[in-house]
Amino acid sequence: GRPANSKRIDLLVDAFAQVLINGADLRLLLVGCGDSPQIHQQVDHLGLSDVVLLSSQLSDAEMPIAIASCDILCSTSEYEGFGLTIIEGMASGLPVVAMAVGGVRDLVSNDETGFLVPSGNTTIFTDRLRKLARIDLLQPGLRGIDRKGAVFLDSDLTSLTVRIGHLDRLK
Repeated sequence: GRPANSKRIDLLVDAFAQVLINGADLRLLLVGCGDSPQIHQQVDHLGLSDVVLLSSQLSDAEMPIAIASCDILCSTSEYEGFGLTIIEGMASGLPVVAMAVGGVRDLVSNDETGFLVPSGNTTIFTDRLRKLARIDLLQPGLRGIDRKGAVFLDSDLTSLTVRIGHLDRLK
């Protein structure tokens, strides 16, 4: 399947590219996006093929492994009813960068468990992502980042969740 347009994966890829400009040593794994020609084209156009991995959907058994291997959970979705993937990431102790939409506003405590960003504001989203990518010890409620992670999109494509870091632990 392909991710819904409302997930705004294009915004995430653009934000990731901006974070890399400052020399961050990160990788992006988009699970469930492997069959999307639009995302492939954007990644290629931005010259990110070496640092962005587009994967097909993961099995239920593989999902917790992907989540545990990541450092930051991101959601660029324009709509999020409940945010199950955000809950799963937070249960694993991951800080979240997410657009402040739907149920996400009830899940993420801004500046405590992550950052809420006005919907569609890629400038602030990129800034918050950059901040988490460079901080080793985060504020109380946010876990320290060891920069060994990946990016994650849940396999039923109802909720986009992205995790950033190195892909070493997924190999």
